[in-house]
Amino acid sequence: MSRKFLFAFAILFILSASSCVLRKNVYSPTSINVLQADEKNDVKVALNYSTAGQFLFFNSERRSSNGIDLQTLFAVTPRMALKLDGYSKGERNSRNNFLDSTDVNSFIDYRKRNIELSAGIYNFSKDKKYSIFQLYGGIGLGTTSFNGVFDATNSLQKNNYSAEFIKYFIQPSVSIRGGSNYTFTIGSRLNLLNFKNIETDYPDIENEILGYIDNKPSFFMDLMINNEFGFKSLSGIKFQTQLGSTLLFTQFTDLSSSLAYRGQYDYNSIWFNLGAIADLNTLFKKK
Repeated sequence: MSRKFLFAFAILFILSASSCVLRKNVYSPTSINVLQADEKNDVKVALNYSTAGQFLFFNSERRSSNGIDLQTLFAVTPRMALKLDGYSKGERNSRNNFLDSTDVNSFIDYRKRNIELSAGIYNFSKDKKYSIFQLYGGIGLGTTSFNGVFDATNSLQKNNYSAEFIKYFIQPSVSIRGGSNYTFTIGSRLNLLNFKNIETDYPDIENEILGYIDNKPSFFMDLMINNEFGFKSLSGIKFQTQLGSTLLFTQFTDLSSSLAYRGQYDYNSIWFNLGAIADLNTLFKKK
C-alpha cells in the first residue's frame, strides 16, 4: 500500500471525524410499495420494520433510526389497483464518543410521519407466472420535526424544527417470479417534494438552509430491490425485505451558509425494511 494512499486515507479520517455540527436530516425516504395483485378484488396488507441512514464512514456521529411501515393494496379491476400506505419513524443523531470527545451530550431526536395514496396499473406476462410490470402515481402528505440539544461547555442549548410536506411521485417496477413462493422486484420512484409551514428557532446560520426550503420544490430519485418469499406451510402469508437508496437532484446555489452542503439540505440516503405480507383473500376464503 503506497504512502500517498495512506496519507489520503488519514486526511479523510481526520476530516470526517472532526465534524463539529450534528447533521440535521429533514427528510427520510419511505420504502416503495410493490405489493402485487393477481386478480380483481385482491386485498393485501404488509407490515414492515424500517430503518434509514447515510453512507457515513469514520464520522463522529452515532445514528439510530427505527420505524413502522403499513402498506396496503386493493385490486379494483384485473389491471388496475389502489395503494394506501402509512409511515412512522423515530430517529436520533448523537456524538460518537470514540471519535469525538467534545459535547458528548449533544443529540437530535426526530419524528417523521406521512401517508401516501397511489393508483396505477399492473400487467402480467402471458401465463401470469414469470413477470409483472407495475406503474403507479400518487400523492403523499407528511410532517417532519426534530428537537436538538447541544452541550456547549456544560451549558445546554435546545432548539426545535418542524415542517409539513407534500409529495408527488411516480413509481415503475418489474417483478420476476421464481415459482409460487419467491418474487424478485427492481423498481424506482421519482419524487417531487415541497416543504411548507416551516417553524424553527435554530440560529441564523443554520436556519438559512433549514428555512430556505420552504415552498421550494426538491426532486429525489429512488432505486430499490425487493425480495418476497413464502413457505408452502404458510398459505396467505409471505415475507419481504427491501433495500433502497435515494438521491437529491435539486441544487440551491444562492445560499451563503457554509452549512449548505453542496447546495443541498441533509437527508437520509438509504433505507432497509423487513416485514410480513398478508393476502387477506387467501387467509379468509371460505373452504
